[in-house]
Formats: sequence, structure tokens, C-alpha cells
Amino acid sequence: MNVEVFEVRDPFLLRHRYVTSCLIFEKINPDGHCLFSAVADQLACLGVLQAPYANFKTTRLAASTYIYQHPSDFLPFLPSIDGEDGAGATDAGLMTMPAFERYCAQMRDTAIWGGEPEILALSKAYGIPIHVVQHGSPSIVKHEPGTTLNTNQVIRISYHRRMYGLGEVI
Repeated sequence: MNVEVFEVRDPFLLRHRYVTSCLIFEKINPDGHCLFSAVADQLACLGVLQAPYANFKTTRLAASTYIYQHPSDFLPFLPSIDGEDGAGATDAGLMTMPAFERYCAQMRDTAIWGGEPEILALSKAYGIPIHVVQHGSPSIVKHEPGTTLNTNQVIRISYHRRMYGLGEVI
């Protein structure tokens, strides 16, 4: 993962960085599908997905399928759902294959939040770098697909950790 270190502590400066880069904020519903909806929106803007397919269902399916087909790339970074000492954990505290299969199915079929593994999977599945702009340091986290299928295209999404107070202690 390539990380550009540029700290933005002030939300106004985060918005300013978007404006000076000729980007706009597109409000996405914070419903658990937000990561997938944001990526689908950007894929449509880039012409990678056609309008009828530019939705969270398409990108959830792409991420979960990619993760499922590449378990060795993701299992080392997915702790057991019940904790490293919980039932069903391997000796290393990671998910077992049955738990991994359930994880992929939940990611595909429910509104469970996506995170770093899903962003990386989407970048690789679509062959497009995904840059996540966020408040704090680092202010931009770049997910590179390795092989870029769509040259000169970048998906830019922003992460607003406490914008909606979604169960996090503020």
C-alpha cells in the first residue's frame, strides 16, 4: 500500500483540498453500503460501470468475489470474528476457511461495513487505484491494484469517521 503523508486536521481544509483539486463532494447515504455506493458512483463517473449496474450490489459482489477467490491475500489480515482465542479461530487467531466463507457471504449479502480489505479488493477487481481522503494523518491512503487496467483513472472517495455519529464514541 502506498501512503501519501499529508496531514489535514481541519475538516475545512479537507473540503478545501477537494475544491482545489477540482473535485466535489457527493453525499452518500451512511447505511452500511456507503463504501460500496461511493465506489459504484465513481466507477459510473469514470465510465467503468453503466448506470443500471452502478450500485452497491454490484460493487459488493465484486469485492466479496475477489476476496473469496484470493484467500491467501486476505486471510492473514482477517482476525477471527469471535476473537483470536474464540471458538473457530486458528492457532494464529485468524479465521478458519468456513468462517472466511461466511465472511465473504455476509459481505456480499448484508449491509456489513466494508473496510481496508474491501477497498483493496475493489481496486484489484476493477484495476483502478482507489485513494481515500480522510481527516487526520495520513490524509490520503492510496490503494493500488498492482496491474492498472484503466490507465489514468483514479477513484477518489472520502472517509468521514464521525460525520454521522454512527455508534462511535465522539
